[in-house]
Amino acid sequence: MQQLCPTLTPGIDETPISFASRLAHLHNIHHLRRFCTDLGLPFQGIADGDPVAIGMLARVSGADEQQLQANAFVRDGTDYRIRGQKLIKSTCALTHIRICPLCAAEDIRTFGLAPEIAIYDRLQWKITSIRTCVNHSVALEHLGVEDKTNSVHHFAGAIASRLPQISALEPIARDASGLEHYLVGRLNGLASAIPFLDSMEFHAAAKTCEMIGAIATSGRHVAVSSFSEDDWRSAGQAGFEIAKGGEDSIRAFLQELQRTFTPRAGVAHDGPQGVYDQLYKWAEFSAQSSDFDAFRAIFHQHIVRTMPISAGETLLGRIVEERQVHSIRTAAKKFQVHPKRLRKILAIKGLIPANHEGLHDNHLMMDAEAVQKLYDDGVLTGLTRKDTEDYIGAGRVQTKVMVDAGILVPAIATSDIGDQGGWSSFPTRTLDAFLARLMQDAVPVATAGEEQFDIPAAAKRANCSAAEIVRMILDRKLNWVGRLTTKDKYMSVLVDLQEVKAKTQNLQPLDGLTAQQVQQALKTTHAVVRALIDEGILRQEKHIHPVNRCPVMITPHAEFKSFQETYVSLTELAKKADTHPLTLKKLLYEMDIDPAIDPKRVHATFYERSKVQEHE
Repeated sequence: MQQLCPTLTPGIDETPISFASRLAHLHNIHHLRRFCTDLGLPFQGIADGDPVAIGMLARVSGADEQQLQANAFVRDGTDYRIRGQKLIKSTCALTHIRICPLCAAEDIRTFGLAPEIAIYDRLQWKITSIRTCVNHSVALEHLGVEDKTNSVHHFAGAIASRLPQISALEPIARDASGLEHYLVGRLNGLASAIPFLDSMEFHAAAKTCEMIGAIATSGRHVAVSSFSEDDWRSAGQAGFEIAKGGEDSIRAFLQELQRTFTPRAGVAHDGPQGVYDQLYKWAEFSAQSSDFDAFRAIFHQHIVRTMPISAGETLLGRIVEERQVHSIRTAAKKFQVHPKRLRKILAIKGLIPANHEGLHDNHLMMDAEAVQKLYDDGVLTGLTRKDTEDYIGAGRVQTKVMVDAGILVPAIATSDIGDQGGWSSFPTRTLDAFLARLMQDAVPVATAGEEQFDIPAAAKRANCSAAEIVRMILDRKLNWVGRLTTKDKYMSVLVDLQEVKAKTQNLQPLDGLTAQQVQQALKTTHAVVRALIDEGILRQEKHIHPVNRCPVMITPHAEFKSFQETYVSLTELAKKADTHPLTLKKLLYEMDIDPAIDPKRVHATFYERSKVQEHE
C-alpha cells in the first residue's frame, strides 16, 4: 500500500477516525467515507477500532500503529472498549462535536495548518462524563451533533462548518471535578487507590457517581431527564465524594436518605422505592447490568439490614435469603401479638428506642433475630399476672408468693416496667413445666387424710412460707406428696403436715445468691449464669438452703459484688445508654474496647467496667 504524501502526525490522545478525517481534508477530500474508499481503507473498521483497519491506516499514513490503536474506541458488540475500559453507547459521544476552546487554539498554533486540519478530536472529548478539559481547566463546549447522512465521524468536516462558532467561543474557566480527574487518570492507567470505583467497569463507576450525586444534590425525587450538562457535572462531583469513601460512605449516604424521609400519610408501609425513589428506580430498572453489581450489592444489603424485607422477596435482582429487620407491624402479624403489647415488650427489652411513642408501627424497626428469640422464649405470648393466677389455679396470694420467692420467674417482671404499671409476662411453657414438676410424684387421693393439707393450709399450720413447701416439692425433699382428685392444678397438691414441720425448723439465712437469684440480679439467662460458674468466673460454695433445708450451691455476696464491680454486660450498658445493643457493640469496637470474656464461652457479652467508664 502506497504511503500518502503529504501526511500528518496523530495528536496526543487523537482518535483514529479523527486522524483519518484530518487526512481527508489535508488532501482536499471533504467526504471521509469516499476518502477511505479511494485508499482502500475500511471506513467502518476504523470507526469501530478494528485492529486490521487501524493497521492499514497506520501504513498508508506513516503513523505509529500502537499510538492509533491506543486511542481507538473498539466496538465490542453494542459496547466499546478504550484502553481496556468499558463504555456503553450512552456514555460515548462518538457523533457529538465537543471541544476545548484552548486545546483548539493550541492546535492551530502548534501545527500551523488550516483550523479544520489542525484541530483534532481527543478521546476524552468523546466520553460524556468528562465535561471539563483537565489540561486547561475550562469547560468543554458542545457544538452539536454530526450530520449522519453525509459526514458521520467526519470531525474535520464538522469543524470546518463550525469555524465561526468556534472563533466566537469564550472559554469558561473551571477546575475539573474529582470524578473527571479520576476518569482521565483511569484512562491513562494511573492508580487511584479508590477500591470501590476501581472494582466497577469504567462507565458504571461514572454513572453510579452521577446518580448518587443527583440524589445528594437535588433530592430523592429529582427528575434527571431535565438535567443540563452542568447539572450532571455537579452531580458527578458530589457523587464521587461519596463513592470514593467506599461502602461505609455509601451506607452513610443511604442512611441519611432514610433518616430524612417523611412517611406518607395513610400508607401502610413505605417500601424501598418509596424511601429512595429515583435512586431505587435507577438501580432496579436502569442499572440491571452486572457492571453495577458492586453498588447494587451495597444497596441491597443496606435495605435488608434496615427495612422490614421478608425472606424470599426479590430486591434489586437478588433473593432476600433471611429477614434481618421487623417493624412492629410485620412482627405483630407474624407472631400474632397485638401491636400495643408487642411495642410494650420491645420497649422493656430495649429493642426499640425510648422515644418510640411518636413512631408509627410501620416505621418502628427492630432486629428480627432478637424478636424471634423473644417469641421462641415465650415472652411475646406470655400471660399477665392475673391470667397466670387462673392458669396455674393458685389464686392471687399464692401466685404472688411464688413470684416473690423466685419460683415463678416472669419473662418480663413488674420491676422491669417501671412506671408502666403492674404488668408481667409469664411464658405458658414455663408455667406448664412448673405444674408438671409440682405434681410429678403426687399420689392421687379421693379425700385428704387427717394430716394432709393443701400447700397454703400446710404453710399456715407449719408456720412457714408456701414457697418453702413448694421448693421442697420441686427439689424432691418430701417423702410424700399427694394430689386431690376432686381439684386440679396447684390447689390439688397435698403434703404431710408433720413432715413439713420437721423439715422447716432451725432456718439460717444464706450468705449469698443461688444461681437463679444471680440470674435475676444480672437480668440474664440460666445458660449465661451456668457458663459463668462452669468457667470459674463466678465462684460457688455449698450451704444449707434456709427454705428447703437442702444443700445448695450459692455465690457469696462478696464474690457477686466483686463480679459486678469488675464486669458489666452489653445489655446493661445498652439500657443505660438508651441505645440498641448492636449499635453500642459496634461503638465499643471502634473504641478498641473488646469483651473481657469470650462471648462464645459464656453465651453473653461482658466488658471490663473500668475500661468502659474511662470512655464515658
